[in-house]
Amino acid sequence: TLRSITIVLQGEEQEDHAGDVEILWMYSSEQVGSDEWFKGQFEVRAPIHDDVHQNYTLRFVAEHGKENSKGWAAIDSFQLARAECMFLPSDALPPTTTPDPTQPTTVPPTDDEFCTFQEDNCGFEIEGDGDFKFERKSGVEGIWTDRHGNADGMFLYAQSGGRDSSLINTYVISEEFAGEKHIVECFHFWFYLDGFLDGAKNESLQVILRLSTPQQNESLVWSYAKATPGWTEGQVELRSILEEDKYVNWRINVMAVKPGDRAAFVAVDDFTFSIDDICETMPIPGGDTTPAPETTATPPTIQCEFETDFCGFEVTGTDKFNFTIRQGGDMANAEDGPQIDHTGNKDGHFAYISSGEGNSEGSQTEIETHMIHGENHLIECFQFWAAIKKDGSLRSITIVLQGEEQEDHA
Repeated sequence: TLRSITIVLQGEEQEDHAGDVEILWMYSSEQVGSDEWFKGQFEVRAPIHDDVHQNYTLRFVAEHGKENSKGWAAIDSFQLARAECMFLPSDALPPTTTPDPTQPTTVPPTDDEFCTFQEDNCGFEIEGDGDFKFERKSGVEGIWTDRHGNADGMFLYAQSGGRDSSLINTYVISEEFAGEKHIVECFHFWFYLDGFLDGAKNESLQVILRLSTPQQNESLVWSYAKATPGWTEGQVELRSILEEDKYVNWRINVMAVKPGDRAAFVAVDDFTFSIDDICETMPIPGGDTTPAPETTATPPTIQCEFETDFCGFEVTGTDKFNFTIRQGGDMANAEDGPQIDHTGNKDGHFAYISSGEGNSEGSQTEIETHMIHGENHLIECFQFWAAIKKDGSLRSITIVLQGEEQEDHA
């Protein structure tokens, strides 16, 4: 029988570090409801050793169970791409990684940079256009409290009017973040735009990412252009870029813009920069919120449809127990394997493994991806399609992560 399939993330071996191993995903022939194709997906996070993200591979392992019992599995359409994603199926969590339902599943970030503006400007640079300039204030007309409802609480506030109709601005520029230490950050803040009760003032708030390199221009990553009824949450993901094998340092510019002839105010409060796996744009992008424009589409890190070959992946096994490329038309009947690929095409190809006689219990075959650069692929979504013979000898599919080896860490 084909007892199990395991998907393993394995780090690149180094002289001083054997690498950590973690099972990421597991599914068994007892769990499937039928022999039909189903979708699997989960987030892959680069392993860390000594504060450095390690390179890794993903290994998709099939293990043979008891002899003389028929079983098979098929895999199709591998894709590893920079994205966040849900865990599917929800019952594919390995037993050792199932979270305690009484405990939170999100680990609070430990490297937060936080500014409430209660004591000072936190080292931020503040500039403005004439009298339209951010200043620390509390309890001003129109905004009687800070975002916590505290009348004595401080926040940044800018207000002016009575000039010509040309646009004027004021801005807050953060201190420089080291790109190597802050590759991906979640910027969370609160803002207040005038005009909700007495008519729109045509003001807006923008977040601009400034990369510390002459080869890169500033990029608008977030903007909002509608009056708010009160303090409103804002959030956007910030990413450094890799240039000559080094992540570029960066700053952000939080800029308020309004017509000079409109008497209007803009306020911001509580800036937080945190290392977080999930950073959804807030408010939800729509007619008033503009998320970061994509200058170039990021191609998938890995994509393989198995139509002609294994896409350069390493395949290992035995003469009688090894992954092969098959198509639905090769199957005499549904007992032998899927008669279509995951798209419903009988001529479509997929990776296939069948258990049978002549293979000892515990025999393994696997597909291993090429090495993935951990520093450049911190969080990825791995998606694939699988079919397993229900109650067959292929007991389970498992995905495992293994960290990079180092001299001083096994």
